[in-house]
Amino acid sequence: MKTWQALYGMIWLCFATLFVAVFDPIPHKGPVHGVLGILVLVLAFRNRAALARSACPSRLKRIGAITAKICVFALLTGAALAVPQLEAHKWIVYAIKALHIFAIAAIVTQTASVATAYDVWEERECEPGPPPAKGAGIPDEGRS
Repeated sequence: MKTWQALYGMIWLCFATLFVAVFDPIPHKGPVHGVLGILVLVLAFRNRAALARSACPSRLKRIGAITAKICVFALLTGAALAVPQLEAHKWIVYAIKALHIFAIAAIVTQTASVATAYDVWEERECEPGPPPAKGAGIPDEGRS
């Protein structure tokens, strides 16, 4: 799998993981959500390694590495939510849920950012092109 495919695939895997978490009719949604979360974690570390091996900008490598660490945090908070003894302490459960949701949001946004930037870098879309022809482009409105 190419790096750009794995990065974009991770975004869709995150959405699938979120869908399972919020869609009630799915049977065994807790274990299914957990397995998908582990797959996100594995893919995050695969993406981190692929970015580290590439010649892409250092910023993308750093964000990929941090995203993998956030995935570990999400896994830990998700596992903590499965501990039945915590149910007696509602405020702790709410705090852990909030941290879990924030981590998931960070994973999706950071992965989307890296995927787009990597794709632009790999396709060399950010390199300067030839100068525009005289008179080309957006006309100046109201100027003479």
